[in-house]
Amino acid sequence: MFSPKKRKYDRGVIILDKKLLIVTNGLQRLSLKVKILVFMALILFLAILTVGFYSYSIAVDQVVNKVTQSQLALVRQVANNLDQLLGDAEDISSLIIIDSNMQRILKIPDVQIYRMKYSSWEPFVYLNTIMAAKSFISMITVYGVNGLNYSVGTDFTGSSVVSFAEFQRNPLFKRAKILNGQIGVEYYNNIPPIIYDSRVSRIVLYRVVKNINNFDTMGVLLLWLNEKNIRSMYRMNVPAGGSIFIIDGHGTIISGSDSPSSYRQLLTHFSGGKLPSAASASQIIQFKGRRMMLTYSTSAVSGWKIVALTPTAVLTHNINSIGLVILMVCLGCYILMLVFSSYITSIITNPLQQLLASIKKVQKGDLTQQVNFSSEDEIGQLGRGYNAMIVDIKDLIDRVYKLQIREREAELNALQAQINPHFLYNTLDTIFWKAEKNHLPEISEMVYALSRIFRLSLNRGNELTTVTQEKELIEYYLVLQQIRFKDKLTYEIDLDEKLLELTMPKLVLQPFVENAIIHGIEGLETPGHIQISGDLTDERISFKIMDNGIGMDQDKIHRILTKGDPVENNPVTVSGGYAIRNVLERLELYYESNYQLIFDSIPGKGTTVIIVVPKSCNWEKHHG
Repeated sequence: MFSPKKRKYDRGVIILDKKLLIVTNGLQRLSLKVKILVFMALILFLAILTVGFYSYSIAVDQVVNKVTQSQLALVRQVANNLDQLLGDAEDISSLIIIDSNMQRILKIPDVQIYRMKYSSWEPFVYLNTIMAAKSFISMITVYGVNGLNYSVGTDFTGSSVVSFAEFQRNPLFKRAKILNGQIGVEYYNNIPPIIYDSRVSRIVLYRVVKNINNFDTMGVLLLWLNEKNIRSMYRMNVPAGGSIFIIDGHGTIISGSDSPSSYRQLLTHFSGGKLPSAASASQIIQFKGRRMMLTYSTSAVSGWKIVALTPTAVLTHNINSIGLVILMVCLGCYILMLVFSSYITSIITNPLQQLLASIKKVQKGDLTQQVNFSSEDEIGQLGRGYNAMIVDIKDLIDRVYKLQIREREAELNALQAQINPHFLYNTLDTIFWKAEKNHLPEISEMVYALSRIFRLSLNRGNELTTVTQEKELIEYYLVLQQIRFKDKLTYEIDLDEKLLELTMPKLVLQPFVENAIIHGIEGLETPGHIQISGDLTDERISFKIMDNGIGMDQDKIHRILTKGDPVENNPVTVSGGYAIRNVLERLELYYESNYQLIFDSIPGKGTTVIIVVPKSCNWEKHHG
């Protein structure tokens, strides 16, 4: 049994074959000159496209590789500069915490802190000296467990820091104690505020101050770096059309040459908002609809990543101009080659066009045509052979062909007179009234049904009919079969009234009804029943013919549906194959591939045939 899926697959293959056939036919209709030009143009185009694309790809890869190495060197240099700056800050912090005056002040008891004047303390003079020498340090803050709270800096004006009691609750204090003298680095926005009224982005280096005698913790030292000092290390090296930014281990943007919002969108491309863990790398990514080169390196001291982002369009700008020159040169060569090819093909095809023009005149009946080819090549020989053939044809027509045409016309006229429909109608009408006159109702009913079947089948020469007329034809056919089989055959026809006025090809349903009787019910020992139904759903007509006959196996269904000549002496193909294959061919003509024909048969239990077609067919398309 053919499943719907199998039918759809077969139709898909048929559609593909048809499309290939259309392309092939289209090429065949082209002139020889156009064919040569098309193929030469195609081959030349593919060759130029391949060479140009390959050359351009190699050039782009080389440029990208060189720029990648340059970008990696840039971010590594920035990372080294950042490590050097943080190393200097660490050395300065070491000098501060071991300074004898700083050690002495942090040992003073709490009650004495407030009795002393800050301005007279030598450590604070020392801190101002450091601030003057190291411009990258914007502020220094010292907290002591004895209550000391002092800050000095170039951008400290108008600001103040929290008290030591509040600072002790800050996570930064806890981290400093955990590091136990080692220096830590943190972005200020990642911790609770320490400075009031801070309007600048800061980076803080922190470490605890130890008593150099017993290593007890006496306080915490904070060195504040302004973000603009960090930015000064790379602002002169920002790639054209690109940007550089720095992120810490939390995925926080510390510094950047552009708006931070663009970097945050970029970080969403990576798991957890962070770049990969490699120390340095370079890769091409898609960002905001553009291809971008992302290059980064990691600071050894802070663990921060310095990232450079550059559009690949900027990298390949120069190579694009070279590619444009190559394209223009190739296009010029392509045009020159087409002109040269057109000239060469004209030499070959002009005689053939002359021959073709002569052949067309011969087709219209002008048998005086002759061509004059001066060349001695194959085309010249073809022309001389053509001239001789025209002479022979003219002689043949004069002697034989006209006489044969007259004989054929006489035979066709005689045959047409023999099968004149009016003659058959009148004969059947005479038989009908004879039966009525002799009180033979069964014969008169059969003759009348046969007459109606004949009229509906011919349909005045029209290929299309209405569903009503198709239904009427089936009813009269079943009347004849019911007279033949007596009580052995019953039937039921149930068509939706919405279908009755629709148009369809004639003689679509009757062959399947006939097939159901001959191959299904005729072999039954018990009464047979045929049910015919029709519905309209979603602009598609669905007909169903069901019988309770002996059914068919898959091999028999295949033979019925297979196109080609029937097998000799095979009752299946002889009696049912022609009609059903004729239906298939007409359905393909009217509906192309937009129809379904489904056989569902079980041996011993009956057969169901489903025909699904659109509400309207393509008769106007094929015969308009």
